[in-house]
Amino acid sequence: MKKILMGTAAIVAGGVLLSGCSMNGKMVKPETVSQKTWVLTSMNGMPVTESGRVTLNMKPLSTYEGSIAGQGPCNRYFGKYRVENDELLFTSMGSTMMACSIAAMQQEKTFISGLKKTNHMVMKDGVLVLKNREGSVSYGFSRESARITGRIESSSGGFPAGSKISVLIQEAKTKNPRAAIGDETIVLKDAVLGSIPFTVNYAPELVKKDRTYNVNVSVMNKGKLIYTGKMNNVVNVNHPINLKASEVKS
Repeated sequence: MKKILMGTAAIVAGGVLLSGCSMNGKMVKPETVSQKTWVLTSMNGMPVTESGRVTLNMKPLSTYEGSIAGQGPCNRYFGKYRVENDELLFTSMGSTMMACSIAAMQQEKTFISGLKKTNHMVMKDGVLVLKNREGSVSYGFSRESARITGRIESSSGGFPAGSKISVLIQEAKTKNPRAAIGDETIVLKDAVLGSIPFTVNYAPELVKKDRTYNVNVSVMNKGKLIYTGKMNNVVNVNHPINLKASEVKS
Protein backbone atom coordinates (compact mmCIF):
# COMPACT_ATOMS: atom_id res chain seq x y z
CA MET A 1 0.00 0.00 0.00
CA LYS A 2 1.15 3.60 -0.39
CA LYS A 3 0.61 6.95 1.36
CA ILE A 4 1.62 10.60 0.76
CA LEU A 5 2.51 13.46 3.16
CA MET A 6 4.01 17.00 3.24
CA GLY A 7 6.17 18.89 5.69
CA THR A 8 7.90 17.51 8.79
CA ALA A 9 5.97 14.36 9.51
CA ALA A 10 5.56 11.98 12.41
CA ILE A 11 4.19 8.45 12.15
CA VAL A 12 2.64 6.49 14.96
CA ALA A 13 3.01 2.87 13.80
CA GLY A 14 1.26 1.13 16.13
CA GLY A 15 -9.92 -19.93 -8.99
CA VAL A 16 -7.82 -21.70 -9.44
CA LEU A 17 -7.22 -25.30 -10.18
CA LEU A 18 -9.83 -28.02 -10.35
CA SER A 19 -7.46 -30.80 -11.33
CA GLY A 20 -7.69 -34.34 -10.06
CA CYS A 21 -4.02 -34.21 -9.11
CA SER A 22 -3.05 -32.29 -5.97
CA MET A 23 0.48 -31.44 -7.19
CA ASN A 24 1.74 -31.92 -3.60
CA GLY A 25 -0.69 -29.45 -2.06
CA LYS A 26 -4.32 -28.69 -1.36
CA MET A 27 -6.19 -27.39 -4.39
CA VAL A 28 -8.00 -24.06 -3.98
CA LYS A 29 -10.80 -22.22 -5.78
CA PRO A 30 -10.51 -18.66 -7.15
CA GLU A 31 -12.64 -17.13 -4.41
CA THR A 32 -10.31 -18.63 -1.79
CA VAL A 33 -7.36 -16.50 -2.86
CA SER A 34 -9.18 -13.40 -4.15
CA GLN A 35 -9.49 -10.12 -2.25
CA LYS A 36 -6.06 -10.80 -0.69
CA THR A 37 -2.55 -9.63 -1.50
CA TRP A 38 -0.07 -12.48 -1.90
CA VAL A 39 3.67 -11.75 -1.78
CA LEU A 40 6.32 -13.76 -3.60
CA THR A 41 8.56 -15.51 -1.06
CA SER A 42 10.24 -18.20 -3.18
CA MET A 43 11.08 -18.96 -6.80
CA ASN A 44 11.84 -22.50 -7.87
CA GLY A 45 12.55 -23.52 -4.29
CA MET A 46 14.88 -20.62 -3.49
CA PRO A 47 13.95 -17.80 -1.06
CA VAL A 48 13.41 -14.36 -2.57
CA THR A 49 16.24 -12.03 -1.56
CA GLU A 50 16.67 -8.59 -3.12
CA SER A 51 13.90 -8.46 -5.73
CA GLY A 52 11.67 -6.23 -3.61
CA ARG A 53 8.01 -6.80 -2.87
CA VAL A 54 6.48 -8.80 -5.74
CA THR A 55 2.74 -9.26 -5.34
CA LEU A 56 -0.15 -11.25 -6.78
CA ASN A 57 -3.86 -10.35 -6.73
CA MET A 58 -6.60 -12.39 -8.38
CA LYS A 59 -10.15 -11.22 -9.07
CA PRO A 60 -12.61 -13.90 -10.23
CA LEU A 61 -15.26 -12.86 -12.76
CA SER A 62 -16.83 -16.32 -12.73
CA THR A 63 -15.96 -19.84 -11.62
CA TYR A 64 -13.72 -20.28 -14.64
CA GLU A 65 -12.20 -16.90 -15.44
CA GLY A 66 -10.97 -13.66 -13.93
CA SER A 67 -8.21 -11.05 -13.88
CA ILE A 68 -4.75 -11.00 -12.36
CA ALA A 69 -2.58 -8.04 -11.33
CA GLY A 70 0.35 -7.22 -9.10
CA GLN A 71 3.66 -5.48 -8.57
CA GLY A 72 6.70 -6.96 -10.26
CA PRO A 73 10.35 -6.27 -9.39
CA CYS A 74 10.01 -3.03 -11.37
CA ASN A 75 6.63 -2.52 -13.07
CA ARG A 76 3.03 -3.34 -12.31
CA TYR A 77 1.74 -6.27 -14.37
CA PHE A 78 -1.78 -7.36 -15.32
CA GLY A 79 -3.63 -9.96 -17.33
CA LYS A 80 -6.40 -12.53 -17.37
CA TYR A 81 -6.74 -16.14 -16.30
CA ARG A 82 -9.10 -18.99 -17.05
CA VAL A 83 -9.57 -22.55 -15.86
CA GLU A 84 -9.64 -24.90 -18.84
CA ASN A 85 -9.37 -28.69 -18.92
CA ASP A 86 -8.47 -28.68 -15.22
CA GLU A 87 -5.57 -26.29 -15.75
CA LEU A 88 -5.05 -22.63 -14.83
CA LEU A 89 -4.00 -20.57 -17.84
CA PHE A 90 -2.75 -16.95 -17.86
CA THR A 91 -3.49 -14.83 -20.95
CA SER A 92 -3.24 -11.24 -22.22
CA MET A 93 -0.32 -10.47 -19.89
CA GLY A 94 1.07 -6.94 -19.94
CA SER A 95 2.84 -4.41 -17.73
CA THR A 96 3.69 -0.75 -17.30
CA MET A 97 6.88 0.48 -18.97
CA MET A 98 8.93 2.09 -16.20
CA ALA A 99 12.71 1.70 -16.46
CA CYS A 100 14.64 0.25 -13.50
CA SER A 101 18.10 -1.18 -12.90
CA ILE A 102 19.34 -3.90 -15.22
CA ALA A 103 19.12 -6.42 -12.38
CA ALA A 104 15.49 -5.50 -11.59
CA MET A 105 14.50 -5.64 -15.25
CA GLN A 106 16.06 -9.10 -15.60
CA GLN A 107 14.29 -10.31 -12.44
CA GLU A 108 11.02 -9.02 -13.82
CA LYS A 109 11.54 -10.70 -17.17
CA THR A 110 12.23 -14.00 -15.41
CA PHE A 111 9.23 -13.63 -13.11
CA ILE A 112 6.70 -12.80 -15.86
CA SER A 113 8.09 -15.46 -18.18
CA GLY A 114 7.79 -18.09 -15.47
CA LEU A 115 4.31 -16.94 -14.47
CA LYS A 116 3.07 -17.51 -18.02
CA LYS A 117 4.32 -21.10 -17.86
CA THR A 118 2.47 -22.01 -14.65
CA ASN A 119 -0.78 -23.95 -15.01
CA HIS A 120 -1.53 -25.23 -11.50
CA MET A 121 -2.27 -23.48 -8.22
CA VAL A 122 -2.34 -25.29 -4.88
CA MET A 123 -2.13 -24.45 -1.20
CA LYS A 124 0.69 -26.12 0.73
CA ASP A 125 1.31 -25.37 4.41
CA GLY A 126 -0.32 -21.95 4.08
CA VAL A 127 1.73 -21.04 1.00
CA LEU A 128 0.03 -20.41 -2.33
CA VAL A 129 2.06 -22.27 -4.96
CA LEU A 130 1.88 -21.63 -8.70
CA LYS A 131 3.71 -24.25 -10.75
CA ASN A 132 3.65 -26.08 -14.02
CA ARG A 133 2.96 -29.78 -14.32
CA GLU A 134 6.54 -30.52 -15.41
CA GLY A 135 7.91 -28.97 -12.21
CA SER A 136 10.34 -26.61 -13.96
CA VAL A 137 8.60 -23.53 -12.53
CA SER A 138 7.37 -23.10 -8.96
CA TYR A 139 6.47 -19.81 -7.28
CA GLY A 140 5.53 -19.58 -3.60
CA PHE A 141 3.36 -16.71 -2.33
CA SER A 142 2.51 -15.86 1.28
CA ARG A 143 -0.24 -13.65 2.67
CA GLU A 144 0.55 -10.28 4.22
CA SER A 145 -0.57 -11.40 7.66
CA ALA A 146 1.42 -8.87 9.74
CA ARG A 147 1.07 -5.11 9.93
CA ILE A 148 2.46 -1.92 11.38
CA THR A 149 -0.04 0.82 12.19
CA GLY A 150 0.16 4.35 13.46
CA ARG A 151 -0.31 7.98 12.56
CA ILE A 152 1.66 10.52 10.57
CA GLU A 153 2.03 14.09 11.76
CA SER A 154 3.59 17.09 10.06
CA SER A 155 5.63 19.76 11.79
CA SER A 156 3.24 22.35 10.38
CA GLY A 157 0.24 20.59 11.93
CA GLY A 158 -1.37 19.43 8.70
CA PHE A 159 -1.03 18.45 5.06
CA PRO A 160 -1.96 20.44 1.94
CA ALA A 161 -4.31 19.17 -0.74
CA GLY A 162 -2.69 16.95 -3.33
CA SER A 163 -0.06 15.57 -0.96
CA LYS A 164 1.21 12.07 -1.63
CA ILE A 165 2.53 10.16 1.39
CA SER A 166 4.60 6.99 1.00
CA VAL A 167 5.34 4.69 3.93
CA LEU A 168 7.79 1.82 3.37
CA ILE A 169 9.14 -1.00 5.53
CA GLN A 170 12.71 -1.51 4.30
CA GLU A 171 15.83 -3.32 5.35
CA ALA A 172 18.06 -0.81 7.13
CA LYS A 173 21.17 -1.43 5.01
CA THR A 174 19.56 -1.99 1.63
CA LYS A 175 20.96 -0.09 -1.32
CA ASN A 176 17.87 -0.77 -3.39
CA PRO A 177 15.21 1.92 -2.77
CA ARG A 178 12.55 -0.41 -4.22
CA ALA A 179 13.39 -3.32 -1.90
CA ALA A 180 10.50 -2.82 0.52
CA ILE A 181 8.76 -5.70 2.28
CA GLY A 182 5.68 -3.54 2.85
CA ASP A 183 4.37 -0.24 1.57
CA GLU A 184 1.37 2.04 1.67
CA THR A 185 0.56 5.19 -0.28
CA ILE A 186 -1.92 7.85 0.80
CA VAL A 187 -3.05 10.56 -1.58
CA LEU A 188 -4.86 13.53 -0.11
CA LYS A 189 -7.47 15.18 -2.31
CA ASP A 190 -8.19 17.84 0.30
CA ALA A 191 -6.07 19.60 2.89
CA VAL A 192 -5.93 17.88 6.28
CA LEU A 193 -5.36 19.40 9.70
CA GLY A 194 -3.81 17.10 12.28
CA SER A 195 -2.37 13.60 11.86
CA ILE A 196 -3.19 10.87 9.35
CA PRO A 197 -3.55 7.15 10.17
CA PHE A 198 -1.63 4.53 8.22
CA THR A 199 -1.40 0.75 7.99
CA VAL A 200 1.45 -1.10 6.28
CA ASN A 201 0.89 -4.81 5.74
CA TYR A 202 3.75 -7.23 5.18
CA ALA A 203 4.51 -10.94 4.98
CA PRO A 204 6.53 -12.18 8.01
CA GLU A 205 8.22 -14.68 5.70
CA LEU A 206 10.13 -11.81 4.08
CA VAL A 207 11.70 -10.73 7.38
CA LYS A 208 15.24 -12.06 7.76
CA LYS A 209 16.28 -12.82 11.34
CA ASP A 210 19.76 -11.33 10.95
CA ARG A 211 18.55 -8.01 9.50
CA THR A 212 17.02 -4.84 10.94
CA TYR A 213 14.19 -2.88 9.33
CA ASN A 214 13.09 0.74 9.25
CA VAL A 215 9.81 2.47 8.51
CA ASN A 216 10.53 5.28 6.05
CA VAL A 217 8.11 8.08 5.20
CA SER A 218 8.31 10.57 2.35
CA VAL A 219 5.90 13.33 1.38
CA MET A 220 5.57 14.70 -2.14
CA ASN A 221 3.53 17.68 -3.31
CA LYS A 222 3.40 19.03 -6.85
CA GLY A 223 6.32 16.80 -7.78
CA LYS A 224 8.52 18.06 -4.96
CA LEU A 225 9.81 16.12 -1.96
CA ILE A 226 8.91 18.14 1.12
CA TYR A 227 9.27 15.76 4.09
CA THR A 228 11.22 12.62 4.94
CA GLY A 229 11.75 10.58 8.08
CA LYS A 230 12.30 7.12 9.48
CA MET A 231 12.13 4.95 12.59
CA ASN A 232 14.56 2.10 13.21
CA ASN A 233 13.92 -1.51 14.23
CA VAL A 234 10.15 -1.57 13.82
CA VAL A 235 9.32 -5.03 12.46
CA ASN A 236 7.43 -7.37 14.80
CA VAL A 237 6.38 -4.48 17.04
CA ASN A 238 2.98 -5.18 18.64
CA HIS A 239 2.06 -1.60 19.42
CA PRO A 240 1.82 1.69 17.48
CA ILE A 241 5.08 3.56 16.94
CA ASN A 242 5.87 7.24 16.44
CA LEU A 243 7.77 8.35 13.36
CA LYS A 244 8.91 11.91 12.76
CA ALA A 245 9.98 13.33 9.44
CA SER A 246 11.88 16.53 8.85
CA GLU A 247 11.13 19.17 6.27
CA VAL A 248 13.30 19.04 3.16
CA LYS A 249 14.92 22.42 2.63
CA SER A 250 15.07 23.64 -0.95
